[in-house]
Amino acid sequence: MEKLSKEWAIRLHRMEWDELAEKGCGKIELSIWKHNGGSFDYNEVCNGCFLCEYTEQSTSNVGRNKCSSCPLRMNPVCSCDSSIFTKWRKEENLTDKKLYAAQLRDYGLDIKPEEKTAEEAVEEVYRVGQRFMEEGSGEYILAQSDSNTVLFVGLSHGNRWTEPVMVKDREAITRDEIRKMSGIYGLFALIK
Repeated sequence: MEKLSKEWAIRLHRMEWDELAEKGCGKIELSIWKHNGGSFDYNEVCNGCFLCEYTEQSTSNVGRNKCSSCPLRMNPVCSCDSSIFTKWRKEENLTDKKLYAAQLRDYGLDIKPEEKTAEEAVEEVYRVGQRFMEEGSGEYILAQSDSNTVLFVGLSHGNRWTEPVMVKDREAITRDEIRKMSGIYGLFALIK
């Protein structure tokens, strides 16, 4: 699996637990997984959890208890019998299971920008053909409308989703140009 940023891991976590709070299903049944038509392979994500995957990937966590580095900062940690996660996993009553999932979705999330090295601070650019995801809306591909105009196209329905936007270079589309396309819906997260 590609390296996750803290922000993307948290966003995926929220999407995952939002669906669990809505449906009351098991993690393996979520629409985010490839075997259910999504983008991610369940077997490639540590514990089927994007926050666990983030801490697993983080080089700053080498030799440390991974749970202590989780952006969720659960107390007690997920593996404890008294944790919300364990209560969710063991709960048989659908209504209570959904309530535990909603608590996990919202629990203690602190989204602070990560410290970036000088190399990482260079503005990220995008290009035609890259796929994006917006929370609750599905997947989109960045497509070329004409020589210097791009737009988002929904992968599930193939329809144009945004108005075309003029860009300086279709092989180096800036974050600001992406924002112009995504408008009030906010910046999409890139699927790597």
